[in-house]
Amino acid sequence: PTIGYHASVNQRFPTLKGDLAKVGSGGGGTVHFVEDNITAGNQIISTRTLAVKVVKKSTARSYHMWKLLLREVELQQECNHPNIARLYEVFQTPTEVILGIEAAEGRSLRQAWEIIKRQDHTSQ
Repeated sequence: PTIGYHASVNQRFPTLKGDLAKVGSGGGGTVHFVEDNITAGNQIISTRTLAVKVVKKSTARSYHMWKLLLREVELQQECNHPNIARLYEVFQTPTEVILGIEAAEGRSLRQAWEIIKRQDHTSQ
């Protein structure tokens, strides 16, 4: 996949204010909600909320982990389904890889999986 470059995540998303915008974290990185301005030339034409996944490059130290991260990007770029969050952009900084993903309200994948397991267990 093509991965752009910015000097910092705040250069691209100035509304990301550290832990104030943090909505989750895990082994794959942290997720923050940010306001993203969509522009035409120098004019802002609309604003959207994005979920920004920040993955520290230090967590993808091995070749295998780096390939997994690239595969995640490739899969999300190929997906076009109303039930799958759209990947709008990917870029890197000197220390991070950032995925700008369609924001959605709801539960984490882990929470959803726990609900499914409980429902399956009670139906037996």
